[in-house]
Amino acid sequence: MIYSTDFKKLAGKISHIDLGKYLADLHWKKIASKRKNVDIYQLEKRDGLFQINLPLSRALRDYNEAMYSAMETISKSEGKSVEQIILELLNPVSDIVRFRIISEKNEGGNIYIEDAIQLYNNAKKLFVASAMDMLNPSINHNGRLDGNMQKLIENFRFGQTEIGSYITSVVCPLANICAGEYEQYSLFSDGELCAQSLTRRLTKKLISSMQSIKENIEQGILEEYINDNSCSEDSISVNFLEALSDMSVKNPQNELEITATWAPTVKKNILDINSIRLSHDYYNPIKAFTEKYKTSKSDAKSFIGKIKSCTSEPDAGRRVQGKIQLVFLDDCYKSGSVQSWLRKEDYDRAVTAHQQGSVVKITGTLVEKGKTRRIESADFKVLEN
Repeated sequence: MIYSTDFKKLAGKISHIDLGKYLADLHWKKIASKRKNVDIYQLEKRDGLFQINLPLSRALRDYNEAMYSAMETISKSEGKSVEQIILELLNPVSDIVRFRIISEKNEGGNIYIEDAIQLYNNAKKLFVASAMDMLNPSINHNGRLDGNMQKLIENFRFGQTEIGSYITSVVCPLANICAGEYEQYSLFSDGELCAQSLTRRLTKKLISSMQSIKENIEQGILEEYINDNSCSEDSISVNFLEALSDMSVKNPQNELEITATWAPTVKKNILDINSIRLSHDYYNPIKAFTEKYKTSKSDAKSFIGKIKSCTSEPDAGRRVQGKIQLVFLDDCYKSGSVQSWLRKEDYDRAVTAHQQGSVVKITGTLVEKGKTRRIESADFKVLEN
């Protein structure tokens, strides 16, 4: 925690226009007033009536103090700390994911440098693995993150640490990628677009994966769950589990808590559960599964042939992945087929290869279920005809 932080100065960085929209979205009522340069907002709740005097110009000498006073009032009405409210209002259309390491060693709000490096690195890895699980469900990911999703995560930011053992915040602005362009939303953007944004889908995926891991460990069926859902929207990859096992929870004295604070003005498309805590008790089942998977993982298989079909989201602007079916000849010159999900960039090249009748090669982990063969974590290449 940076104890010298001037929160009044930080509050002064908040736009009065944004705050007015924020209050209106949260059902504060603007009441008539003859005062100049100030709007008055009120909110009636069971525990009392709250009132805010909102300054209307940064030129006012007491703008910082007035905005900080507004933060104090909002914090009381929401039951949150002033520090948390300021963070949310500096990032008004952002989900904020907090990673908290609970340990006696961190009670003062500081952390050993090696533990901090692990925390920050693996926090990013959890987001990347969640994105891959969401866009290209697979038990393991060997390739790189889709370029569009990479743009999204590059715009995430680590916020200031907070008191409470050791807490670091990742600010995730609600945004979409449209035709390869990053589009970040504001308080004035359509609420439905914000609720269905890639960011909101990603933060939900991270929290729901954490919840599923905890529940299935408690039921003793983690391995079965991961294998059964390897290609579904509930997929949890070994990559996600590895990042989780490398967090400080591997220390017997530590606990890890991950909490999502949904963008306060975007109430749709959120989870009922937003906070998951894992103790060291959950570490061994997670570590055991990842090690078992590495030991039993089959060698990569390669198939060379031509694409029979391509299927994906019809709207190219919203497309993040696509499925291809490849036909090939085996060593005995018998025809066969195999399916694979490809990230958008590879899928676009696959569509061109399909149109031109080009020979392609896919390499990855072969999964067979009945008569269906599927390549996971595929590396895709277009070969010369």
